[in-house]
Amino acid sequence: MESRQREHELVLPVRTRRHVGLRRGALAHPDRRSGRRPAAQADHAFPRNGFLYTFERSNGQTLLAKPYVENINWTKGIDQKTGKPVDYDPSKDLQVYSGMQNQTLADPTKKLCPSMSGGNNYWPAAYSQKTKLLYIPSMSSCNEVTLDPKLSTKAGDWKGATFKNIERNETDLIVADPFTGEVKTKVRVPYPNNSGALATGGGLVFTGFTDGTFAAYDDTSMQQLWKINVGTGFNAPPMTFEVNGKQYVAILSGLSPISKRRHSHTPELREQRNQTMLFVFGL
Repeated sequence: MESRQREHELVLPVRTRRHVGLRRGALAHPDRRSGRRPAAQADHAFPRNGFLYTFERSNGQTLLAKPYVENINWTKGIDQKTGKPVDYDPSKDLQVYSGMQNQTLADPTKKLCPSMSGGNNYWPAAYSQKTKLLYIPSMSSCNEVTLDPKLSTKAGDWKGATFKNIERNETDLIVADPFTGEVKTKVRVPYPNNSGALATGGGLVFTGFTDGTFAAYDDTSMQQLWKINVGTGFNAPPMTFEVNGKQYVAILSGLSPISKRRHSHTPELREQRNQTMLFVFGL
């Protein structure tokens, strides 16, 4: 049996200094009676650059690209037909887009929004078949990058710059319609979410935070229905399973060094313990 990749989408064309991301995301299935695109044709991505994309599933054609985070300074917007930044210049090998995040030797430090980690990174969003909505854990903060050519002197080592956190890292849980790009609502949480989201058929959205909180939200109102703090943070996604007719939700705790560094402006968590442990909860 032969398996081939039919298509992919490079979210930022040619070379840029940051936020390059291949298409990844969710395969959403709308109701055909709703007038939206048929289920077999819609595919969605929410990469680091802060925009929510919808693609034609059969050929990768961009259908829409709307911001899912509020603070974006690397571009003035996305062309809705091509999917490329409106300030994309095909004559340039190295893209600067808006220029607001482009470091030079004369002006080496720039504020990046979203931050170097992006609006969303490796932590997965969730799509609910019940609500037909996406639940995207996003980083709401910006940071600074300083150009430093000395960091690229080793063979094969092309860091080129340093970055630092300049503000508290917090989370916006974004609820978005993947077929229009509209942000329906959002919930601000004062700690990073490096865990991801899980939507259940019972109308719940589960997620974890780096302060050790594991919480459940109503998938329509986004009211927090339940939470527990286990004393150590999460950067693994929750998952669910069933045994003998009973449903469970499981999540693994333990922060990576990168996740712990995101607490640099969160003084109450600087002495937090870090423990790898699997937690399982019955519903």
